Amino acid sequence: IRLNSTIWLFLIFSPVGSILLFVISSIFLFQLFYFQKRQADQTSGALETLLDNIKAIEDHNLLADVGDVTFRMKLNKFAHEAPEIFNKLRNGFRLFSRANPIPDGLKAFVTQALKFAGPIFTQITGIVDWRFAGADWLGWLVWDQEECASCWAFSTIGAIEAQIIRSTGRTIYLSQQTS
Repeated sequence: IRLNSTIWLFLIFSPVGSILLFVISSIFLFQLFYFQKRQADQTSGALETLLDNIKAIEDHNLLADVGDVTFRMKLNKFAHEAPEIFNKLRNGFRLFSRANPIPDGLKAFVTQALKFAGPIFTQITGIVDWRFAGADWLGWLVWDQEECASCWAFSTIGAIEAQIIRSTGRTIYLSQQTS
């Protein structure tokens, strides 16, 4: 959202606008300083991104209110991050990293080996709504993995936990860290 001068004047000089500006600024500062401490070059468009995401969330939730979509959205600690920054930091399996680079001769082999090959004896149906398929246990907590690049491990453990729940009916957290 690019704000023109009229909107800025409204936000600064009207009582409602001032309150709105204070609330938005507070959300922005809270997210910036308590959730994600980033370098200055990564935060230059963070307020604008936050405003865009607030608008997208409101639009989506209006669709949810009328039944056009089946879920609601809310702000989280990533709301100020541009999609390209979020994707760079949070998405993707990284077998090798800057600290542990892939050897040149192994790059082509690893790229080929990591291609997904689906199960060969499974007939995949269209859509399964697990809420109505007796899987009310799917609502267990999702743990914040931070930036450890171990999403593959959390995903694997989550799949194993789901199988344990399906077979025993008991919830066991295999990946939960205790202090």
